[in-house]
Amino acid sequence: MPTLSRSLHQLGFAAHVIQGMSIIKPPLCHVPAGPFLMGSDPEYDRHTAIRYEVPQHLVSIEAFEVGKYPVTVAEYACAVHANAVRMPPVSMDIWWDKQLRHKNCPVVCVSWRDAVAYCSWLTALTGEQWRLPTEAEWEKAARGTDGRIYPWGDQWDQTRANTDENSIHHIVPIDAYPNNVSPYNVVGMVGNIWEWCHSLAEPYPYRADDGREDTEANGRRVLRGGSWAEPFTITRTAFRYDDDTNFPLSHAGFRLVRGIQTVGK
Repeated sequence: MPTLSRSLHQLGFAAHVIQGMSIIKPPLCHVPAGPFLMGSDPEYDRHTAIRYEVPQHLVSIEAFEVGKYPVTVAEYACAVHANAVRMPPVSMDIWWDKQLRHKNCPVVCVSWRDAVAYCSWLTALTGEQWRLPTEAEWEKAARGTDGRIYPWGDQWDQTRANTDENSIHHIVPIDAYPNNVSPYNVVGMVGNIWEWCHSLAEPYPYRADDGREDTEANGRRVLRGGSWAEPFTITRTAFRYDDDTNFPLSHAGFRLVRGIQTVGK
């Protein structure tokens, strides 16, 4: 069995051995089917990045399950050990050996392609469909259906998220901010680390059937949530960032989704 710390076990993670390979499955939260408000209304949110976040629009998606927490170092280490993914390269001052000393922290220094490779490995072993969330799925899981600005509501609360305002200036464990929780009980979707999404960085309105969810398409991919290095205005649920698919960011990781591919309507 893979080594699973008491803290991760208590959070709902489960260790398994499949085909002689160790894996760790995360706890999942159910996000129901239906429409939600995606993007920003500049009259409602004065921090709206108008070029990227408008127009605000309704998007309807199918039900899915999303990781309650971002993928941890412990989970990713199983895939590294199996040679299913490369060892995360050094980025800034973060080495893999350094990450391994904090297995209950989110894994970082992974590119979009690294994250996709991890999902493919987990899918092949388990027979379940694991993948990155689409940009729409990520945003609905983070904010619910009412267009709220942060996972907990419309007012910024410095005690709920690891951002630049807290002066911690490094990654913290996945359960360090238990009140950073969305309407679907998903934890830590803003602050701490950026999270890769499956989607290409394309203008709104969002449509999952317009090519932006083509895994083979070239282009920059979306990241969401902000990190410990950004101010609170970047950690709004509607904020969009993007980067090259091969670039391993020192403060970016990912979160898993289990379920069918959704389609915007």
